[in-house]
Amino acid sequence: MKFLAAKCPSCNGELQVPEDRDFVKCMYCGADIKVREAIKIVLDANIPNLLTIANEELKVANYKEAVNYYNKVLEYEIENSNAWMGKAICSLFTSDFENLNEKEFINYFENAVKYGSDNPIIKEIPQYVYDFANDSIEKIRSIKNHSTYNSVNCKKYFASCSSIIKCLEISLKFDNKNKNILLLLSNILQDLINGSPFKEKIALRSGYTNVPRMYKLENKVQNECLEKLNHYKKILHNLN
Repeated sequence: MKFLAAKCPSCNGELQVPEDRDFVKCMYCGADIKVREAIKIVLDANIPNLLTIANEELKVANYKEAVNYYNKVLEYEIENSNAWMGKAICSLFTSDFENLNEKEFINYFENAVKYGSDNPIIKEIPQYVYDFANDSIEKIRSIKNHSTYNSVNCKKYFASCSSIIKCLEISLKFDNKNKNILLLLSNILQDLINGSPFKEKIALRSGYTNVPRMYKLENKVQNECLEKLNHYKKILHNLN
């Protein structure tokens, strides 16, 4: 039988109660205690401490530990905006440009907003997203200059850029005049519209040769990117 820390609502006595019971008697005052309520008193007091630990782990880039503590908070307080925000930030920095799970980030971020639209921490998300996106794009572009860059790399590059664009666009909802984000979005979109040159290895009788190719977006997707690009350029123009 597992026992959990609890407090008597009547006398505030510290207890250990069995989690599989609905009611117990307080060993100090004899009051009938509802187990879940007695456990919640302790948890409510511990949640600020758990958040503090999680935020400290986040600051020193111990993202896995931070997520563990944020999850502990959410186990008992599913509507805690700070915990959802912390998980959103961790999901960014535990991703890389080839495996960015933008759906996970967006889900966590939307929960943070849903449960705390007036939470001042939400205003910090655009900077987190910009830092991650800018660093990721630099890494992606360095791969493009590699001699082994091929059509498979191109597809990964375009998919990564699309994921990063989604994250940047989410952050714009909370800072729609952020010039850094608007410029980065414009640069990425222009890059996608221009296409990506690569070399295809072709077999010849005498051996192999690398033939220059160009990877381009489908017309429909390219037009969508062009529409977005013009939209963001217009906003930038109005801000200058």
